[in-house]
Amino acid sequence: MQEAELAAQEGEVPIGACVVYEGKVIARAHNRRESDKSPSAHAEFLAMQEASLVLDRWRLCGCTVYVTLEPCLMCAGLMINSRVDRCVFASYDPKGGALGTLYSFHEDERLNHEFQVDGGVMEDECSAMLKAFFARRREERKQAKQAGTFQKPQATELTELERARNQINTIDAKMFTLFHQRLDAAEQVARYKIAHNLDVLDSSREEDKLTWAKSQGPQERENLNCQFMQDLMDLSKQHQHNIIDSNQTNDGKHTNDNSNR
Repeated sequence: MQEAELAAQEGEVPIGACVVYEGKVIARAHNRRESDKSPSAHAEFLAMQEASLVLDRWRLCGCTVYVTLEPCLMCAGLMINSRVDRCVFASYDPKGGALGTLYSFHEDERLNHEFQVDGGVMEDECSAMLKAFFARRREERKQAKQAGTFQKPQATELTELERARNQINTIDAKMFTLFHQRLDAAEQVARYKIAHNLDVLDSSREEDKLTWAKSQGPQERENLNCQFMQDLMDLSKQHQHNIIDSNQTNDGKHTNDNSNR
C-alpha cells in the first residue's frame, strides 16, 4: 500500500506490489506506466523483474507476490513463466482480473505451472485508495472541461527533488535487501568459526579495510563501492548455494523439481 501511495503521488494509478522470499521483502515496485511510457510497467511486473535480479535467476520458486489489485493477463502470465509459489492480492478487478475474476490462469491444468492464490486480503483499504484516486481524477477532469483547459491525463511532472527522492528510495530498498543478505552470510561465517574453534571477531581486519578505503582517491573509492556491491551479491549467491547443498545433504536427494522445469 505504501508503494501504491507513491504511485498516486506520481500521478499513476495507485497500485503497489512486493515480492517476498524466505520471509523477507526482496523487491518492491509501483505502477509506472505513464512515467516509464511502458505498457509493461505494472507494479507486480516490475517487482518480479527486480526479484529476479536480486536472486540472480529467472525462476522465482519459493516467492510470494503481494499486489494491491488482482493481476491482469500479462502479469499472471509472468507469474506462470517465473514459477512463483503464491500470489496474494487485495482488490478484485472485474475488468481485467486473471486470477479468479475473468480468468483463472493460476489453476489452468493446460499450462505448465500452477500456483496458490489468495484474493481479497485488505480489499476494503486498497479499493478505497483506488476509488479515491479515480474520483479525484474525474473531478479534476470536470473542472478542466468547465475551464476549457482539459487535456488527456498524464503522469504529473516530477520535480528534480521528487525524482531524486524516488531514486534514493529505490537504492535504499536494494541496499536494505543486500545488507540483510550480508548479515545472513556473516552469521554463517560466525557459526563456522565457532564450530571449528576459530576467533569469531576480527575487528582489526575491518579497521584495516576502512583505513585503506579512506586513503584512496575519488575514482578509486567509486570503484571500491562497485566492488563492494558485487561482493554483497556474491555472498548472497554463496549463501543460497550453501542452503541448497545443506538441504540436499540432509534429504539425500533434490528437494524441488526446478531442474525438471
